Amino acid sequence: MKRILALMLALALLFTLAACGKEETPSTDSSSAGSSATEFVKPENYATVLLVTINPQFKLYLDAKGTVLAVEAVNKDAQSFKDSITFENQNVEAVVQKIVTTANEKGFVKEDATVSLEISEKKSDDVNVTDILNKATDTANQTATELKLQITVK
Repeated sequence: MKRILALMLALALLFTLAACGKEETPSTDSSSAGSSATEFVKPENYATVLLVTINPQFKLYLDAKGTVLAVEAVNKDAQSFKDSITFENQNVEAVVQKIVTTANEKGFVKEDATVSLEISEKKSDDVNVTDILNKATDTANQTATELKLQITVK
């Protein structure tokens, strides 16, 4: 009789553990499905990519005229505020200004911070890389002055 009771308790414990394992699997799947829904898709018609790094890091996909077609949040800090700001179809100056301003408001810009601007990809010879970098640098410096920030722009 004791063996039958022990066997029944063992089976009950086994079913309990199996049921707990099944509950964890769907929650893991739903969280991975949520992250795939926010995957970034590059625009097909971009001419160049400007990488903007403070601590949040963004890739700005630009057309040949310097209009921002899309913005990719490269790291977690960038993702934390990218969706709260409209970037697309604005000129590069407006977007750089929004990035610096919002990064400052969110506490990412520390004293003596460095803002790095670089062209990470160029698909078209029609793009004036020097002009884009000069506009972005001037805008970052001007925004820092307006916000009374001590930053270095490279």
